Amino acid sequence: MLGVEVGNLIDILIIDASTDTHQVLTTILSPDPEFNVVGIVSDPQLTNEQIERTAPDVLILDLGTPQSDGLRTLETIISYCSIPIILISRMSREGIEAIIQGLEMGAIDFIDRPSVDMKRGFQNIVTNITEKVKCAASANVRYSVSVREVLNDFPPYGEVYSPDTHIIGIGASTGGVIAIQEILKRMPEDSPAIIFVQDMPTEFSEYFVRRLNATSNMPVVEVKHNQPVVPGQVYVAPGGHHLRVVRDGAGYTCKLAMDQPVFGRRPSIDVLFNSLALSTAGHAVGVILTGKGADGVDGLLAMRRAGALTIGQDEQSSAVFETPKRALEKGACAMEIAVEEIAPTIIQHCCYVESS
Repeated sequence: MLGVEVGNLIDILIIDASTDTHQVLTTILSPDPEFNVVGIVSDPQLTNEQIERTAPDVLILDLGTPQSDGLRTLETIISYCSIPIILISRMSREGIEAIIQGLEMGAIDFIDRPSVDMKRGFQNIVTNITEKVKCAASANVRYSVSVREVLNDFPPYGEVYSPDTHIIGIGASTGGVIAIQEILKRMPEDSPAIIFVQDMPTEFSEYFVRRLNATSNMPVVEVKHNQPVVPGQVYVAPGGHHLRVVRDGAGYTCKLAMDQPVFGRRPSIDVLFNSLALSTAGHAVGVILTGKGADGVDGLLAMRRAGALTIGQDEQSSAVFETPKRALEKGACAMEIAVEEIAPTIIQHCCYVESS
């Protein structure tokens, strides 16, 4: 599914057993002239019937109510149709784990379950939800059934491979959970250090790192302030903190900060990429993955101008192509390739011909 044509209404089907949530979502979505709520399903067993009847452009699916198993419902939906899905859950430990699993399965995005008694920040909540629905409506749905299969059979490098000469910076937003897993499962354990930034709530980092460790040949850690960067590890920026990589003698060190958000995001991809442009003297690879907005575009361009290899995920493999497209149009990407080709391209770039 490649999204709703410009000018058409976005038909939305809500699957949620909570009457209160129905009420709030309808209050938020109905006033928008671009939206048409075509149905509300309180019984998940009726989901397939309602999808066939209403042919929605976007599904909003509750992951956790006493009456339903949201992940099982999600699995059922994606087994027979490709509709962009936004998940709803509370930001509890169980809710966060369920959201990450749902994103791995191919859901486009998630929202914190709104409540009828919320007063403060209501307009921000409205803006957040409406933007996510509009983004989902234009998404390219790619469900992944094998993302947890870690690959261990790598082609021979053919030249001298030097993982300690480069740092890999990767940034993503919408759709990034599947994309980063697709890359990590294709990277060998002796890969260069990978620094990954994706804007996420503070509570998400711990659980996200845990899930990434299940799909990576390299250990994945949540970055700590002043943590040295070493080859063979993946470093994930914690939610709510910008991450910079700075030169420290012969090596590199991670620095965390709580500066103002960039493009409304903290961590910001631009902050990471700009730091790599300054600190690595071109001995880096910058990768911009699926996502919405401009965060990461200017930083990737700075990396390219500093001599780094810069890669954009292509449209066909991106859930949301907006950010890679902006990077390509601005001249920030040296190449645009499918997500499955990014890991081998990085590895090849870190090889060199041994002089005789």
